[in-house]
Amino acid sequence: MDSVSQYLARQGVAVSPAYFENSQFEWGKCWDTPHWSMVFRVDDNTLTICDFCSKGNTSGVGSAVLQLVEQLRHLRRSLPDIQQIRGMVIHDAGRPAQRLARQALREVLLKQGAKEVNQNGETWLVY
Repeated sequence: MDSVSQYLARQGVAVSPAYFENSQFEWGKCWDTPHWSMVFRVDDNTLTICDFCSKGNTSGVGSAVLQLVEQLRHLRRSLPDIQQIRGMVIHDAGRPAQRLARQALREVLLKQGAKEVNQNGETWLVY
């Protein structure tokens, strides 16, 4: 079990396997809250956010993102082995409404302290 899943278990938070679309491929662990859900994985000393979904209507996206950012900051302070938290916001694919929501998410994350970093030819938001 990775250090993030272990930490969450000590906090009473259960995570479950997350499978890519309808396949048998486990691409991470799902952390589910009443306001958002996140699929993550830990490789080496990096927590990678694979998927994030706000629950409820779009007016709650900002508060869900802020809750997520606060949780990630707490994880970073509590787990010294996690040296980097990263995620990729793909804002140029999908329906127009999805692209706008992803762009808004990117802007909120940047305002909350994320930096755009090129890693292996791809742009990641990194804390």
